[in-house]
Amino acid sequence: MIARIWRTDFDPDRLDELRRFADEISAPMLGALPGCLGQVHANDGRSWMTITLWESRAHIEQAEASQRYRDTVDAILAAGFLRGGQTTDVFDITYSTVTGA
Repeated sequence: MIARIWRTDFDPDRLDELRRFADEISAPMLGALPGCLGQVHANDGRSWMTITLWESRAHIEQAEASQRYRDTVDAILAAGFLRGGQTTDVFDITYSTVTGA
C-alpha cells in the first residue's frame, strides 16, 4: 500500500468553500479512480492536507495522468482559495491500523 500526501495553504476565510470542494468534487473523483483505497482530508485552519491510500505507485501515476484528475486540479487552482504552492509526497506504508473510526 502507498500513501500520497498533498499539502497546501489556503485562505482561512474560505475554509467552508474548500471543505465543500473536497466533499463534493475532490472526494468523489478520488474515490472513483482505480487503485484508490481511501482518503482523508485534514486542516489546521491555514494548511490543508489530503492523504490518499493506493494499491501501487502505478495507480497514482495513472490517476495523475487522467483527465478527470487534471480537470479537478485545474478547478481547485481556479477557485482561488489556495495560497502559495502545493507539495506532494509519496510513501510506502509499512504498517497500518485504524481503530475506533
